Amino acid sequence: MHPAPKRLLSLCAVALLIGLLGGGRPARASTLPYIPLDHWSTPLITEAIGRGLLTGVSLSDLPYQRAAVARTLKRARAAADSTQRNWTPFEAWLLERIEVEVSAGEPAPTPAFSRVASDWLLGYGIETRAEALTGEDQRRFGDADAKGILLPYIGFQSGRGLAAGIRFRMDTDGAQVSDFNGRPWRHGWTGDTKNAYALLQLGKAEVLFGRDDLRWGPSEYSSLLLSSNAPNFDQVGMRVFVGPVTFESIFTNLDDMTLENPFPQAPGDTLATGTVVKRHLSAHRLQWQVSPSVAFGVAEAVVYGGKDRGLEPEYVIPISIYYAGQWNSDRNDNALLSFTTHLRLKQDVELYGELLVDDFQFEHKTKGDEEPFEGGFLIGQRLYNPLGLDGSSLRVEFAKVEPFTYNQSMPWNRYLYKDQPIGFSLGPDAQAMDIEFRRWISEQLTWTFLFRREERGATRVTDPWPVSGSGPDSLNGFPSFDHVPTGVVERRSRYATDFWLHPRAGLDLHLGGGYVRVENIENAKGVNRNEWFVGAALRLNWSRWFSPSENRQAMHR
Repeated sequence: MHPAPKRLLSLCAVALLIGLLGGGRPARASTLPYIPLDHWSTPLITEAIGRGLLTGVSLSDLPYQRAAVARTLKRARAAADSTQRNWTPFEAWLLERIEVEVSAGEPAPTPAFSRVASDWLLGYGIETRAEALTGEDQRRFGDADAKGILLPYIGFQSGRGLAAGIRFRMDTDGAQVSDFNGRPWRHGWTGDTKNAYALLQLGKAEVLFGRDDLRWGPSEYSSLLLSSNAPNFDQVGMRVFVGPVTFESIFTNLDDMTLENPFPQAPGDTLATGTVVKRHLSAHRLQWQVSPSVAFGVAEAVVYGGKDRGLEPEYVIPISIYYAGQWNSDRNDNALLSFTTHLRLKQDVELYGELLVDDFQFEHKTKGDEEPFEGGFLIGQRLYNPLGLDGSSLRVEFAKVEPFTYNQSMPWNRYLYKDQPIGFSLGPDAQAMDIEFRRWISEQLTWTFLFRREERGATRVTDPWPVSGSGPDSLNGFPSFDHVPTGVVERRSRYATDFWLHPRAGLDLHLGGGYVRVENIENAKGVNRNEWFVGAALRLNWSRWFSPSENRQAMHR
């Protein structure tokens, strides 16, 4: 290992030691209005929502809004105080941990432009991670067996409806991490701004300017329309809350594309090699929480671009229907539609799903119109406290995406950002199944077993469009397949166990290992790999916050 990564690893170790030995009492970890997806409290909030402890917040509302979580915590505590609900030991522990990050008594932000003002609040801190994982399979995500990560952050709440936050990430080996947003430094170091935004709070509406996490859908791992696989977008976003209905819209510029070969975008119009093509993304969704047990959502996204083509009003207007705009303007853009649902059949059983529609052919005038269905689906089930084991859960999930999904005849309209899938992390022509059992053993220990099976076919989102010159005059047809995933299928089976030690909020130690078998690596028949692996990860979150009216400081870890 080079000296530079060693120094950062040493720094991580020192920061962890200081946090372990330091004293203090819990306080709010930060004033970031939206809790980052990789924050220690996010999976705990997801668990509480799934168990029905936090009503009014949906699994699809990621990243979770601090104010919304605080409201639901307040209702949960009120229900407990009125004896409407008795918590099990695990449920009580879960809510107590969440309240270290988000207090049930936390006041709602004062809306901008109102005559009432509240006190400003400043939070700052650092999250430190030290990770180690053996085996060749993990090389997909980095070159080193051990790495260190530092995440310093600062957040500000003005008291007059304006909030802001910034969170920077330094990694000794982060260039191959899918959500890395930048270029590697010397000796494998990477550094990128993970979150940086200003938020205008208007009571029932919010407008965000900057970079933040984004993941739509009820699944923690396999969202099909917008996942957290790609780097965070530099976006203009809006959320509107009307009772049980939430409307959200964003638009952003994606990375430019430089053509490596001449490309005929229309008859008589060929773009030359080296042409720089602008790329953009817009998305919006409507989420309806029908009841504490039922939620539905519909979302739409579009990737579009071209030489000297900028942001366009029909895709920037939040309530515009993208497919209609594409059709009426006779543009060959890449619009996708998603439908989600989340059902709680009873207290300990929930079902969720997502249907993705990329392209569905209504006309079959020519062979070029005989395009297969492009889209995918996801179904999942969570069982809580199976066999009466308090704090245990069983998750079963399956996702599949058809060939050619996310791809398009115009290469700049592919559903990619910085070469990473914006939707399903495996891309098109792929499927994945998860079976996960988790058991809360005590307030200090949780055990997990996970089996994951991934299959990837021979086609990729970066493949040239299979039908050249498609359209009314095309005589070309789409290829047909005997099975999906197609061709020689790469299969990855992973069996893993993990012991999660959580002695206090913000301090986590993971120790685990397992076995992985990969068949037909990169779709090369007979190229296989079998290996055992072990891993460890230590994470500490340290922060301070300051509010002038209370004239106090508190330390949290």
